[in-house]
Amino acid sequence: MSRKNGLARILIILGAGVLFLSAALHTFAAYPRVAAAVSGSNLSPALKAALRTVFLLVGWNWLVIGLLALITALRAGTSRKLLVVFLGASILVETGLSLAMMGVFLGNELLAAAAALLLAGGLLLGESGPMARTIPPAR
Repeated sequence: MSRKNGLARILIILGAGVLFLSAALHTFAAYPRVAAAVSGSNLSPALKAALRTVFLLVGWNWLVIGLLALITALRAGTSRKLLVVFLGASILVETGLSLAMMGVFLGNELLAAAAALLLAGGLLLGESGPMARTIPPAR
């Protein structure tokens, strides 16, 4: 493994770790407060359930994206670079949307860090496998 791929893997692992941290904070630290606030509100029961569900699904989403990035970084394959960049870009889009809708807070900063780490790692990641060299070497 080249030094470049080693650095790429470290960045991706760190990005996945930040996503795991974000998911844990969202699910275990923030969810109980949000659930209590929503339960005490005058919203309809259906909307209360929907808000609690969406809040939990966001944490699940970050967990799955982090796991996919981690698995992709640790395995050899032909499309891993594209997949990691796509996963990083998806987190970057979430960051932008949440910044626009909720403003700056710790969650956005964690998402921005995870997106930057995944994108940097994905861009540094070299392809490997049978399709890695599609152009024959010069003679």
